[in-house]
Formats: sequence, structure tokens, C-alpha cells
Amino acid sequence: MKDPYLFVAEAHLRPGVTHDRVERVILDEMDKMARSALNDEEFGRVRRQMLSASAFMTDTVTWRAFRFGQLLATEAATSLDEWYDRLAAVTAEDVRAAAESVFQEKGRIVGWFVPEVS
Repeated sequence: MKDPYLFVAEAHLRPGVTHDRVERVILDEMDKMARSALNDEEFGRVRRQMLSASAFMTDTVTWRAFRFGQLLATEAATSLDEWYDRLAAVTAEDVRAAAESVFQEKGRIVGWFVPEVS
């Protein structure tokens, strides 16, 4: 894996919702992503958000330099333009295949934060 970051799923529980229930919902969604590709509408929405977020993150000289350093260090791309082209070329099936590869129980760490009642 070239991306040096963890995949993190986080949830904030409403009163009365159990940690077990939220964990099960998140794991079920991850499993669903690994088994079947997103539909065209959902993939289009996520793709637009990802491209916008990626462009926004390089809006300043500092963030451009930071992103470029990440790309070179991880060998993900040799330029910002190449990175945007690669992002734009990702398909729903690519996302499904990545989820299948990454969302495996053997590499999973699940933690719950349960505040103490004072």
C-alpha cells in the first residue's frame, strides 16, 4: 500500500445507542463496499467530493508543497497534475477492489471510548 495513512471510521453515539450496534453498522457498511461497487449516482457524488477536497487541500503554497512531498515520498505520483489525473481515473470497481483488499478483519483494530460517569 502506497498511502501511509490508516483508514479510520469514526462515530459519535446518540444517547441510547450502543457501541455494539454502531460497530456492527460500520462493519456491515465496510463489508458491503468490499462486495459490491457503488452505484453511478453515489460514486459520482463521492468522486466530486474527493476531487474538490483534494484541490482545496492544495489551495495554498504550503499545502501544495506538503501534498507534493507526500506524493513523492509514497511514489503515488510524480506531480500534482498526475495525482489529479489518477484520482479522476478511479472507477467504482477500483473502490470496491480497494475496500476488499483493505477492509479485512485480520488488519482491523476496533476501539471504543466509553467515558466514565463522574
